[in-house]
Amino acid sequence: SGTDQRQVLSSVDVNWRRRDADSDLRLVLRDTKTSDLMRPEKSRNKLTALYVDYKLTAPGAQLRLGRQSPTGGGVMGRFDGVQMGYRFAPRWRVNAVAGAPTDTLLDTKRRFWGVSLDADEVPTHGH
Repeated sequence: SGTDQRQVLSSVDVNWRRRDADSDLRLVLRDTKTSDLMRPEKSRNKLTALYVDYKLTAPGAQLRLGRQSPTGGGVMGRFDGVQMGYRFAPRWRVNAVAGAPTDTLLDTKRRFWGVSLDADEVPTHGH
């Protein structure tokens, strides 16, 4: 009996980072290709991530631009867009996000934006 190889899965995951006392710069690429050897028209490519992420340590600012998965802020699912954040007090951070989902839904053109506020270790006062 013979067996045909029907599918080949290829993936790439590349991370590059430069960090010093003042800043942190990252470039990320994640891609997967599924090749259907019996029906080439069924082959698919899925670019999971392709973004640049830049953080400034001193003011607590962050910017991420490109294809990315959400890190909070009410966004669900992979999207193309921008996320920004700024720490304006020791325990408080304001964030903004805008973009377009990468997964199609009934051929609609969708865009979104949002703003969020994060609080770290908020003290509670008890009696």
